[in-house]
Amino acid sequence: MTLFILLILYRIKIVLLSESKLLRHLWDKGWTPINILELNTYLGDYANRVDAQLLLEGFTFGFRIQYEGPRISTTAKKLVSAEIHKFETLAKLHDEVKLGRILGPFSKKPISTLRISPIGLVQKPDKGWRLISHLSYPSGGSINDFIPEDYCSVKYSTFDNVLNMIAASQLSEDAFSFEIDTLLMFGVRIPENKVIKLRSGILYMVGRKKIKLKELESIIGLMAFCSRAIPSSRAFTRRFYDVISNLQHGKSYYYVKINQELRSDALVWLEFLENFNGECFHFGKSLVIK
Repeated sequence: MTLFILLILYRIKIVLLSESKLLRHLWDKGWTPINILELNTYLGDYANRVDAQLLLEGFTFGFRIQYEGPRISTTAKKLVSAEIHKFETLAKLHDEVKLGRILGPFSKKPISTLRISPIGLVQKPDKGWRLISHLSYPSGGSINDFIPEDYCSVKYSTFDNVLNMIAASQLSEDAFSFEIDTLLMFGVRIPENKVIKLRSGILYMVGRKKIKLKELESIIGLMAFCSRAIPSSRAFTRRFYDVISNLQHGKSYYYVKINQELRSDALVWLEFLENFNGECFHFGKSLVIK
């Protein structure tokens, strides 16, 4: 038997031994930084006992995702972003394994009904990377498609409620990326970098006939951010939402035509931002943002 074959067999043996060790931890609970004993103490005074019990049991035994679909095995390819940034993807996976959030690697599926969803990378504002799992793929047969909305819908506190709570507490703090100033008739100041970024995005848009859907969504996101503090500006975002709603299954690289209506609303935004100092007033309960 040649040395090459011996080396191959030795490597296979090492892999099998490594995987057998991993399999022993297949059903272990994932690591969490939450101190369960401390959590139990704080939840003792929590008013909603049902939610308190749910949190305690979830962090103790694991949370159910309430999946109600078929128990079948699926496979999928990586997203384009993971293919382009292979080194960064492997580094993120290594970090997840090291932190005890992911188990592996395995040479074959360790569970007969294992569902594999595409993974990819999304760049953070600080130029770092965020590892994502595309749980909405494939459309109509994804993990997310089989989780009832009752279990996955999110309801946020209204912007007005947050401002009223801060005003009542007599604090002047940074909150949710808005600078709250209790001395300006309870005013709200949008950070300058957000205003500059939105202005830059709109200038980019009005100078082109078409832009990528991803770019348009980013601009609309900034508009929505500012609209939380300036409700009257929402009248000039409706057409933008109408455009992307017609591209419900559009890809991020699709191009969107900037028609005359969009351009007109964009110019209104631009004129406003050119003279906007970032400050606006909040009038408490007389103003309701839904």
